[in-house]
Amino acid sequence: MLLASCLFCALTDIFRKKIYNWITYPVFVIIVALNLVTAWLPGWDACAERFGTIGPSSMFAGMAACFVVALIPYAISQGGAGDAKLAVSVGAAFGMYDGLLVICVAYMFAGVTALIVVTWGYGPWFVGKAVFHRVGHWFLPLWISPASEDEKKLFKEPVPLAPYFFIGILIVATGVLQCLV
Repeated sequence: MLLASCLFCALTDIFRKKIYNWITYPVFVIIVALNLVTAWLPGWDACAERFGTIGPSSMFAGMAACFVVALIPYAISQGGAGDAKLAVSVGAAFGMYDGLLVICVAYMFAGVTALIVVTWGYGPWFVGKAVFHRVGHWFLPLWISPASEDEKKLFKEPVPLAPYFFIGILIVATGVLQCLV
């Protein structure tokens, strides 16, 4: 269910630059309800494995950890909160360790893809200079000039993260990373 909804969110994020609440909220509620029902109702503990639930404590820890991690890029980008809501659902479904792993894989793929796209579009010299000015001015403001307006535009390019959440879920759920380690 999470994978299917994340695929839908990926498509809307790519084509409409939006992750809709009418898909993220119900998925979140269903994941939470399944975890609580399989943990607290007598006789449902046998269904926990079939439903893929992880239990309330793992669910709440995953939700909190994934929310905090997803909140940082949200605050920096000042975009929509759809990615953060999707991250909370990932944390609720996977728990803290695997949820953070999904998010790390997603951000890694998103960052590499964004770097390739902007380098291809702007050229390596411009991208290197923009990064140097942006980071250098932050650490050494008296010696390195701030990024120019053109260079600042480079960092304002929106990156749809839902497709990368989908990739992260696929990689973590299939156990591909465990095969590599």
